[in-house]
Amino acid sequence: MTDKRQSGTGSRRRLRRARNLVLPAVIVAVALAGCQGGRPSASGTTGTAAGSSSTKARSADTGTVSVVMLGGPSSDPFFSTIKAGAKAAAAAYGSKLKLTYLALQNYDNLGPDMAKLEQTAASEDPNVIVSTDWTPAAQDPVFEQLIGKGLPVVLYNAGGSTEAQKIGAVNFIGTDDTNVGQIAGRTFVADGAKDIVCVNTTPGSQNNEDRCHGLIATATTTYNAPYDVARRFASLDFLSGGRAAWNAVTTASGRGAAENYGDQPHPERATRYERAAEFIEVVRKLWDSWDDDAIVADREARQYIRSGGVNSIDHVGEYFSVKGPLQIPRPPQGHPVIFQAGGSDQGRELAAREADGIFSLALERESAKQYADDIRRRARAYGRDPSAIIILPGLVSIIGGTEAEARAMQADLNERAGGGPSIQRLASILEIDPAGLSLDKPVPIELIPRTQDDVRGSFAFHNATADIARKGLTVREILQQGGGGHRLLVGAPEQVAESIIDWFEYGAADGFNLMPAAVPSGVEAFVDHVVPILQRRGVFRTEYTGTTLRDHFGLERRESRSRVAAVAAV
Repeated sequence: MTDKRQSGTGSRRRLRRARNLVLPAVIVAVALAGCQGGRPSASGTTGTAAGSSSTKARSADTGTVSVVMLGGPSSDPFFSTIKAGAKAAAAAYGSKLKLTYLALQNYDNLGPDMAKLEQTAASEDPNVIVSTDWTPAAQDPVFEQLIGKGLPVVLYNAGGSTEAQKIGAVNFIGTDDTNVGQIAGRTFVADGAKDIVCVNTTPGSQNNEDRCHGLIATATTTYNAPYDVARRFASLDFLSGGRAAWNAVTTASGRGAAENYGDQPHPERATRYERAAEFIEVVRKLWDSWDDDAIVADREARQYIRSGGVNSIDHVGEYFSVKGPLQIPRPPQGHPVIFQAGGSDQGRELAAREADGIFSLALERESAKQYADDIRRRARAYGRDPSAIIILPGLVSIIGGTEAEARAMQADLNERAGGGPSIQRLASILEIDPAGLSLDKPVPIELIPRTQDDVRGSFAFHNATADIARKGLTVREILQQGGGGHRLLVGAPEQVAESIIDWFEYGAADGFNLMPAAVPSGVEAFVDHVVPILQRRGVFRTEYTGTTLRDHFGLERRESRSRVAAVAAV
């Protein structure tokens, strides 16, 4: 697809935009993001794994999966659970399972056990080796030799993909014992692959689609502490295998929050954003308080953490004094993705300085383009690559088989909602008395606050709504366009797709924050009927090339401050 953007950007940026339109469907703070791997089967496993499959791994097509597994005593119930999961996963491919289990005999001297593993690998000619117990210093040399011979090696919870990739292994992130066994049925594991995240095949469990989604959770910087937020999102990043994101907000309308979190008055906007900037700075420092290679886990040397690998941050600022370090290692993504939703001048500055992604609000293409250009200009002033920020305007959709059908659905939803609540919400956003609004008359312009300082609530919602009100639209017409909320698209799949492509190619958006008017039917309509059109038009990918939320958004992994400093010093 030819890039038709009007703003000048590099060829690398154009290619990424053209191929990776970002469409996270955000419903109750959950972003649906794609996952590496094939299409899920009915059992909840997938037909492919990360990377390109090796000839060795594909030999399971003959009907038998041969697995050598290294772990604890076979008398342990853990073994039975592993075996059951492995059989279930192999059966999902219509294969039989040949499982050779080697129980580690002496954790203080793993030499004989590893020698036995080499002999077994030579005699059994397995498809894959799975290790549920991992001691790097003792086992890595043998694992590296086996990998060099073309045997995929999977390490269970190896302490992060960075550690596993040092020897070319796959880091399997599991959540329970059954998950460990499931990896044995993954017969398409490839050399050089990244992380694989599996879920249960047991009845009632989540299927693999659920494991492919990213999670964007909101936490305010006004009524939280940096250390707690850093720990929460680092934990979530580990639990999700690197698919966590933080939507950092400052709590615009805070009277209720102030009453719930203390007796102090809600801070003014300028104070909230000053605090937010320092808050995010402290959180990033805490995520960097552990080096990526801080954990050595050397049982023989009786050393778990490398000397100098974990350090305090000793932050002293206007709002926070935090010593550090964090209590848990550096997150899989380096830093979980940070979203922000700045609409005011202070909000835009914070977003340009710190955000990886922005939830924006724009009702018209031109205002969306102006916002995007402004953010990129500000990002450049901070020395950032403007392409490192993804801008996602909100989009409410009502999709029918035809435009007439979609309009009928809209009318039905409006009737069910009633006019009263919509007018009340519009008046609240514009910060005027609802008694002054009449459905078939324009909004009295003289009642609308004129400056940013006059607006007490969300300036983004207020400004976007005030702009269309000043064009003389009636209250009814404003409500039909979204009612003071996000942009509303009503139409057939082709119309919705065409509008999305138009904004994308114009440079007004990198993707959209999807909010279907009806759930779940609206989500299904978008995925089943709009996404295929976007894919055929070449603006939305048909497969994923990574496993983390940063991968899915086209964002690079954040290097630690110590790593950046070390490279700069060379």
